[in-house]
Parts: sequence; C-alpha cells; structure tokens
Amino acid sequence: MTPTSAAGRSAPARLFTVLGALLATAAVTLGAYGAHGLQGRFDADSAAVWHTAVEYHLFHALGLLIVGLIAQRGRATRLIELSGWLMVC
Repeated sequence: MTPTSAAGRSAPARLFTVLGALLATAAVTLGAYGAHGLQGRFDADSAAVWHTAVEYHLFHALGLLIVGLIAQRGRATRLIELSGWLMVC
C-alpha cells in the first residue's frame, strides 16, 4: 500500500512530480551550458552528442513529471507507479 498525505495524494506521486520538475530544470541548465559554456571546446560531433543527451534527459524528465501529475489526479495505478520508479532509476 502506498503512503498518502493529508490531501490523499500518494507520496510517490509527489516525489515523481518534484523530481520531474527538478530534472527538467537540470536539462535546461545543461542545454544552456552546452550552448554557451562549452562553445568552442567541442568539435561538431561532440556538440551533437551533448545536444542529443540533453534532449533525451529533457524528454525523460517531462515523462516523469507527467507520471507524477497523472498519479496526483487519483489515477495512481500500480503500472503508473512502476513506470515512475523505472524513470527514477
């Protein structure tokens, strides 16, 4: 059984939402750092790899955020919770 808060929302749902938001912030920060802070330090191939990695990180963070929001809306099934934990790992 999943622990719930006073509002009736599960603790993992809140965790997934917060982690998703923090990881999305990290993706945007890493993208800006790659575009500005690493400019001229990488060749074109390495810059493309950085861009792809940041893009995947952002998609993953948004997925985790969506899972958290779905779970907070009262649709926290075992499958939703499992997908959230797999995205955290």
